[in-house]
Amino acid sequence: METYKETSPAAVEELVKDTDTTIESFGQSLLEHLKGETELHFRKLMTKKWLSSSDDFQKIVERIEDLSQHCRRMKKPYLQSFVNDVHYHMTKAYVAQVLKNEYSCKNRRHEKAAEKMRGEWEELQKEFDNLGTTCDWLRPLGQHLCDIIGMKNKSDIKDRLELLVTDYPDVSRKHVSAILFFRGLTGGQERQAILQRLEELKHTTGSRGTRNRQFFSQINVPSVKCWPPLYYTCLPVR
Repeated sequence: METYKETSPAAVEELVKDTDTTIESFGQSLLEHLKGETELHFRKLMTKKWLSSSDDFQKIVERIEDLSQHCRRMKKPYLQSFVNDVHYHMTKAYVAQVLKNEYSCKNRRHEKAAEKMRGEWEELQKEFDNLGTTCDWLRPLGQHLCDIIGMKNKSDIKDRLELLVTDYPDVSRKHVSAILFFRGLTGGQERQAILQRLEELKHTTGSRGTRNRQFFSQINVPSVKCWPPLYYTCLPVR
């Protein structure tokens, strides 16, 4: 190759570009295939059935493990870029289930949900560690979410927001509202106080956060229709 670089540099450069394009296209095809295989399983997470069954989550883990076989055929730096992309998209798909405004943990189910999420998050991180991810910035997110969802005292949630906003400054009011909805906090003064605290942090802590990394801004949150306070409930708009 070095000899050809000297005699035909333009041809070698074109060959390298074509090779890069082919490998990137192959990686994108693998990622899209993985998304298609796991989409239905992800949609079944963060539901009432999910609280008592890990079948769908394990299917997701199995698909990621299957992907590792393909990764063995890839070489750096293509492998590193591909693994990081998969880590990012699978993490986003998991968090999106918390934000879909379809299930609200009532009667202290939020504690069980947080415990289950913590175990699943650790398992996902282990899978991506085995693949060699370097997206360490995604790692704290699960801890932040589990702490907020599992918090026994609702008023303490305000104190946990600062870490979330600092690490992920693109988190919005809609995102936090959806997290609170999943936790079972669908209305009342405590909810409003938490959201007010978020706005304060966005103007202070958020300005010091890492803004070159986008996460929450890439997740759409379905609108929620809230009934008057008399009913104390919210329903997702379809």
